Amino acid sequence: MTCPSSFQGLALSGGTLTGPLVVTGHISAAGTAPGMAAGANAGTTPPAPVVGTGSSDGAGNATFGTGTTPAAGAMVAVTFATAYTNTPGISLDPSNAATEPLGLYISAASGSGFTVSAATAPSASQANTTYAFSYVTEGATH
Repeated sequence: MTCPSSFQGLALSGGTLTGPLVVTGHISAAGTAPGMAAGANAGTTPPAPVVGTGSSDGAGNATFGTGTTPAAGAMVAVTFATAYTNTPGISLDPSNAATEPLGLYISAASGSGFTVSAATAPSASQANTTYAFSYVTEGATH
């Protein structure tokens, strides 16, 4: 089979793309949104996190709040809609000024999900729209 010039040098083998890939546009991570639940350190009766519209296992955003007596540690538990075969790489960024001082980080990750934790305890009794983060996953297979 002869490939058009725009596809020369690329090969598909068992669903894996080999060769250089240059994308001159946007790459979208589509699919079902992951599940999210308040983490163990989000305080007593924290509000449920809100998964952002258009979020998927590959990329997305969320907001979260706190209950009474939150502490540094696990704020949000993310469960992928479809588990990865291996643990993906995960990039995490705070999305607003209220979240930046918390020092968010990934404290645990696996093929089934990850935990967003805070190095600094957030304020108590905050609405689930107070703190916000975005994430991107890559490098593992579903």
